[in-house]
Amino acid sequence: MANRDTASTNNARLVAFGKLLEKLSLEKGWTAADLAREMQKHAPEGTLIGRHLPSAYMRGANEPTQKNLLYISKVFGMKPEELLPPALAEGECPNFAQATSTLDGRTRIVVDAEVDAETGIKILELVREGLLSPTLKATS
Repeated sequence: MANRDTASTNNARLVAFGKLLEKLSLEKGWTAADLAREMQKHAPEGTLIGRHLPSAYMRGANEPTQKNLLYISKVFGMKPEELLPPALAEGECPNFAQATSTLDGRTRIVVDAEVDAETGIKILELVREGLLSPTLKATS
């Protein structure tokens, strides 16, 4: 069961990486071929990066090598672990936190992490306070 859970988590990790890569590329108006060309600029001379690689990454079909991940991170000005968190070891519990801001100034948060009870309670209190706050403002 642990092997299946770890494989499932790692597969989800690659799919999330692919979606992020596709989003970042689309924001720049790039295709997978364009991304490959941009990666090539950060690779040593003589290294060939085919357009099939970014395409496979975007589909979540392949995990990039450390070198390719580094080239991608340089293209987007991010740290490699911001693009693709390290794979989990067997039996390791995933921790995940993400914040996405919207155009109306709100932020959606998604957290799946194991924390001590006191921290968990504080987080829940802050979230509940944030959920109530727009309602209170609207009725004032």
